[in-house]
Amino acid sequence: MGLLRTVKAELLKNFRNSFFTNYMLFFNLVLPFGLGLTYYFIYLPFPHEILHVQGFDLSLLNFTLAGQIVYLLFINMILIGGYFTGERLQGTLETIFLTPCNRSAILLGGSLAGLLNYAWFILGMVFIAVILRVKPQIQSGAAVVLSIVLAALSTIVVGMLFQAFFVSSRRGNMWANLLQEPVIFVSGIVFPLQYAPQFIQMLASAVPLSYSVLALRASVFAGATVSELSRVFFFLTAVSLFYVAVTVYCMQLIDKKLRKEGTLQLF
Repeated sequence: MGLLRTVKAELLKNFRNSFFTNYMLFFNLVLPFGLGLTYYFIYLPFPHEILHVQGFDLSLLNFTLAGQIVYLLFINMILIGGYFTGERLQGTLETIFLTPCNRSAILLGGSLAGLLNYAWFILGMVFIAVILRVKPQIQSGAAVVLSIVLAALSTIVVGMLFQAFFVSSRRGNMWANLLQEPVIFVSGIVFPLQYAPQFIQMLASAVPLSYSVLALRASVFAGATVSELSRVFFFLTAVSLFYVAVTVYCMQLIDKKLRKEGTLQLF
């Protein structure tokens, strides 16, 4: 029960501090529209209306929309992690981590708040899908559900890892901005990964987003089934569990440092 109360408290705190802010509205409603148009028009001059994406055929529009869905989920996890920087500036960060609460529960509550903030983008995406008359090609409801659930869970795990990074470094915002584009680049959101150099594909195998975006594109817009995506689901789960272990280890290091020095100001 203590674990659940910690998650709930952190979830409500981050929700109240972020959900109705102009900052969050911009990143969920304005930015994705501009980025989506950019990615769409990058490919528009080429004669191919159908893109071959790692064994699945997708229209340019569906390729772009699915990429934005996963991209904004990732961005919301980074944004919520930035609130730890605010806690440090206000002098309340140590208070949070000196309480007898589960450290991972604190991070999980923040990531779930990021998932709630993502609702703004979903509302905007539904509106765009209706206007553009997007037609999903779903043949397996189970594949779609698994794709969505695993994408959400894996991104929550990545969000927890980023939050741990924000806590352990005063340069969290800088590093989050620095890593954001490379992660997106190697995840296949902008272009199909099979056309990338082998080195980029190797890096992509360690990024959960690369599996999430492929699973969503294939299950929703290419009619892929669970059996066809079983390998993707397996690797997505395995990589996510690895990042869970890394996050727990990072929080243990942070806790050890806090107990030793009594501060997380990192001066």
